Parts: sequence; C-alpha cells; structure tokens
Amino acid sequence: MFSWVLGAGLFVVIFSIAYIRFLLSLPAKYSRNFFLAGLIFISGTLGMEMVGGWIVENYGREGILYSVIFTIEETLEITGIILLINTLLHYIQEQLQSVVFTFNKKAPETERAKTEATVLEPVL
Repeated sequence: MFSWVLGAGLFVVIFSIAYIRFLLSLPAKYSRNFFLAGLIFISGTLGMEMVGGWIVENYGREGILYSVIFTIEETLEITGIILLINTLLHYIQEQLQSVVFTFNKKAPETERAKTEATVLEPVL
C-alpha cells in the first residue's frame, strides 16, 4: 500500500467533520449530490489507490491488472469531479438570476509591451 493514503484518509475524515454542517444546510438534492460526488472521488483516489498499491507490491506495475485498476481509479476521480461541477452549475442556476463570463481575445497593449515586441524582433 502507498503510505500517503493513510495521511490522506485522516485529512478526508477531518475535512468531512468540519464541513458536515455546511453540507446538511444545503437543499437535500444538492447535499446528496455533493456527498455522492465526494464519495465517488474519494473511492477512486483512496480506495483504488490502496488496491493499486497492493497490486504493485504483489505483482508490479507491468501487466493488465494494474492498468485496469489505474483506469478505474482515474474514471472514478473524473466522474466525481464531473458530478461536482454539474451540481455546482445547477445550484448557481437556481440561486442566481444570471452569471456572465467575459473573455477578451487580446489584452490591450501597453507602451512597454510594444517596445519589448520591437526589441525582440529578429533582424533579417
């Protein structure tokens, strides 16, 4: 087993205790989905990591077995993150009138940037 899992497990327990009141104060559907997202993510991160560590100790990293466990681990982590983002977006949609994101295609040029660009141009 990879030793970092023990410390991470302790951190997860402390984090869970610290945020349980916040989780319970949310509407039930969001609380349930946040909990489920965390459970899926942690089962991949810590649970499958322990299984993967055992496989590495007994069989090594080469072979299909470790690849399958590694793939399951990553899939669980990504699934948990996707569920978390989806739940957050639905919560924002329900709670706020609107959210606006603005992206500038090009940052405005300053005098310094213009000077640096001219200085750095190659001479042919």
